[in-house]
Amino acid sequence: MQPWRQQLQRIGSILDGRKGAERQVAHKLTAKERQKLLDTVSDPKYAHLPPAQIVADLAENGRYIGSESSFYLVMREEQLIQHRGRSKPPREPRSVPRRETGGPNVAWSWDITLLPSGVKGFWFYLYMVMDVWSRKIVASEIHESECPLVAGEMLQRACWR
Repeated sequence: MQPWRQQLQRIGSILDGRKGAERQVAHKLTAKERQKLLDTVSDPKYAHLPPAQIVADLAENGRYIGSESSFYLVMREEQLIQHRGRSKPPREPRSVPRRETGGPNVAWSWDITLLPSGVKGFWFYLYMVMDVWSRKIVASEIHESECPLVAGEMLQRACWR
């Protein structure tokens, strides 16, 4: 005989142990407690605060309405957890700019990269221009300092070539 059938015969009924099954919760908020929690959240004093700060402020004043997780649960069910007060909704991520090139030498990209030397704390600067289409290095130079004039001259020489 299956274990669950033996348990059913001994007890007479068994609880549904499946995930998401309906359960009786002994410590569930009553309708009156729930309304008190909602009134507190809607109070202008707390309208702009998250549940963690509301619970902390109530505790400092010697009041207990519910736990932080109870506040979150009720607010989520009432759809109050979204952007309350002065909080702003999340912004959509910016689209990445895309450039289309039809062939080589249409678009170049350039950068300055630090190269370590044999001396601690001393760096060389690699100036490099790369063709976006073919990824071919068009020009590169190494210098001891970063200077916009050097970068401009290097770009000019790359164009002449």
